[in-house]
Amino acid sequence: MSRYLSDNKLTVEEFRGRSASVDFACAPGVIDLSERASFLFQTGYLTLRPDDVEDYCKLDCPNREILAAMSLLMMDNILGGRTSSKKHARCLIKALGDADVGAVVAECSHVLSSLPHDDLIEALRKGHKLDVREYAIGEKAAKEAIGEWLCRSTIKTFLLSADLPVGPEDHGNLGRSDLEFTHGERTWIFDLKVPTKGQNAKKAAKAALARTTEKNRAAPHHKPLMVGLALSKAKRIITAWMV
Repeated sequence: MSRYLSDNKLTVEEFRGRSASVDFACAPGVIDLSERASFLFQTGYLTLRPDDVEDYCKLDCPNREILAAMSLLMMDNILGGRTSSKKHARCLIKALGDADVGAVVAECSHVLSSLPHDDLIEALRKGHKLDVREYAIGEKAAKEAIGEWLCRSTIKTFLLSADLPVGPEDHGNLGRSDLEFTHGERTWIFDLKVPTKGQNAKKAAKAALARTTEKNRAAPHHKPLMVGLALSKAKRIITAWMV
């Protein structure tokens, strides 16, 4: 499976939540959602869950254990093997235990810097038949949007590979958070923002934190820690953070 993920430039999150016809369950190799989705479904790495739309289901991992295992395999590929991925997971866990925001951000940024962004973006476009020319926002902006999603989903995969409970994107009446996860009694809330034209990284991180504060994301949690992150569009790493 590790080689399949690597050869096909697969990410863990790209299939979760995608709609699939109920016919897909009966003939996954014939009902062409995608060859990659069919393979993962037939090998037990994907399952179907109920959807609000009639005659449709949603793809998802069968359980947390399989999700964590797939996430670890992807991190093995990105970071150069199991020894390296385990090392970075241990460093992440230690930093979380110490509430060392700088060290946590550094680990996440290191993973992003190791990511073959262009290869994965192209694989996402081809595998899911995404023609960026069809986006009303234009081809360049569409590629950037896919790239931003890739960064967010990769951080989530890194957290899952360290066996951390990562919540779904919290959609509420005030918007959504990018990432929420727990370690011990503390809940970490990440909000990522790409600097707009003329905006530096520190201001972008401050704006991300303000957005999270305005959404009152801390309210449901006992020991919340909100972090605003600035994601460099060019370097594709985290260039500033603020709490």
